[in-house]
Amino acid sequence: MIDFIGSSDMIQGQSTLFTTDRNGYSSNALALNGGYAYVPSGVFFNTAFTVALWIYPVNLGRFSRILDFGTGGGFGGGKDNIVFALTYFTNQRPYFYVNGVNYLASSTLTLNKWQHLVVTYDGSTIYMYKNGVSILNANANYTLTSINRSVCYIGKSNWNDSYSDSIIDDLRIYATVLSNSSIIALMNQSKVY
Repeated sequence: MIDFIGSSDMIQGQSTLFTTDRNGYSSNALALNGGYAYVPSGVFFNTAFTVALWIYPVNLGRFSRILDFGTGGGFGGGKDNIVFALTYFTNQRPYFYVNGVNYLASSTLTLNKWQHLVVTYDGSTIYMYKNGVSILNANANYTLTSINRSVCYIGKSNWNDSYSDSIIDDLRIYATVLSNSSIIALMNQSKVY
């Protein structure tokens, strides 16, 4: 698997394995079978960013995570966490969490099908795209705290929420907001092996 995040490799997988990716190549996508991967500490999110990935949801549990990068969770914690999740409660609508606020997409995900998901944040607006189509456009005027986030998971929550039961391929985090045309180009790009 050639995916990486901010030059930090994923480590310490729990109930994960490498499986066939969206293009049919074996051992090139991360299967989160109710498990997760841990990413070492880092400053992954600044004022503007984009998170993009291909995802194949198998089951959609309550608040099931794509990623949760932060300083912890639980009662009174987690305000500095960056959360991108498959479901809000159990309604199959992805959401994004920043500064203690959930931003819910207008469209649901489809089980057992590859979908391209992207979320962007420019310091004032959050956009989310599914297969190149906008499913969220929300004002979120908040200066993101540029801190070392030390509790960083793919597929796991910092709270007591469901682990992800999905397959993730080509997860990327950019330190800029990708334009609509760049998102379409990324979605249509063939993976380089």
